Amino acid sequence: MLKNKAANIFLAWIILSMIYLAVVTLTGVLISNSSSREWLESVDNVVTIQVSDPKAKSEVDDDSTRLETIVKKLRIIAGINKIKIFDEEQTLGLLNNWLSQDILNDINLPSLIEVKLIKPINKEQISQKIGPLIPGVSIDDHSRWKQKLTFLIDIIENLGWIIFILILIVCLASIIFAITMNIANNSEVINLIDLMGGGSSFIAEIFQKQILLVIGPAALIGSFIAIVTLFILNDYLATLLSDFLPGSISSLGEKLNFWEWSFIVSTPLVFIFLSLITVRVSVLVLLGKLK
Repeated sequence: MLKNKAANIFLAWIILSMIYLAVVTLTGVLISNSSSREWLESVDNVVTIQVSDPKAKSEVDDDSTRLETIVKKLRIIAGINKIKIFDEEQTLGLLNNWLSQDILNDINLPSLIEVKLIKPINKEQISQKIGPLIPGVSIDDHSRWKQKLTFLIDIIENLGWIIFILILIVCLASIIFAITMNIANNSEVINLIDLMGGGSSFIAEIFQKQILLVIGPAALIGSFIAIVTLFILNDYLATLLSDFLPGSISSLGEKLNFWEWSFIVSTPLVFIFLSLITVRVSVLVLLGKLK
């Protein structure tokens, strides 16, 4: 039925490229959502306390330093699950990426205490419990960063979904264009089948089989190349940015659960199903206009 071999090859390349981009985009959206959700959950019940002049004598306890006093007080507060004190080396490690060594040498670094709570609590509540214990402490529940990060993540995810939908639209539009061209190129054969009593439904089935032979392998190959690319890219970034993206090639699999991977793997199958529906509807509509 389909005489235009060049057009079929061109369509196959379009489908392969678009499905490749669709799988990469979809995986990026799901990883972004999974990573951001994991990070937000990890800081939901974490409060950071900065203690200035940690080695100075405590104002409320003559036998302790300011840092020792605040730690003693924290240990008896209900609702606290874990207390972690960052030493000077760990604090410098956190600031090295943001401040130069000259600046770090000139400032008197506070001690940082990470407090993990049993359940999320807002800054006002924790401040009421910790603030009066000792003057000169700064409490941060990361709410400002969480709001900004959540807003940025929402924008990235929405943009990713828009790109994903546009890619599918381009794929389906390409198929409709190919169907239109093939109907024009095979008008004599179509008329002959119609005269023999084949009917529009029979012709649509022929087109579906022919298109499936073109887009089926292209969609599967494009998905396979995309998944291989993602694992290679993940491993490369983990090596290049080891401080920010710890892990190896296996970390990509750990980021996504079974259902998310199923969604990614099923992308070409869903596309093929939508394509067959598009082919049938397009053929029936176009043949209806010709009669």
